[in-house]
Amino acid sequence: YPLGKSQYSFREDEGTTEFQVLEEGSELEFSWEGSVTRRLILSVHSSSYTGLTEVQLDGQSVPTDDIPWYLEGTKLLCSLPQSKSGIIRVVLRS
Repeated sequence: YPLGKSQYSFREDEGTTEFQVLEEGSELEFSWEGSVTRRLILSVHSSSYTGLTEVQLDGQSVPTDDIPWYLEGTKLLCSLPQSKSGIIRVVLRS
């Protein structure tokens, strides 16, 4: 799970994927880049979630309506299609 400002490296036999989370004001940005194409489920814990503002997968913009997501209590879950890299921006209530 992303938690505030953080950075993680996920190492596998096939290569390394770098994950980064930045929290800037009312936005949370989750990004990743690696050599392995993978499907991700992003889980964000916050009672102040208001919406996705931007999605990019492998350098291409994706309409936010094309990304399945739902709220489970105070947890936002996004199901992301396979990609090697991406950026997700989530707006938080201030």
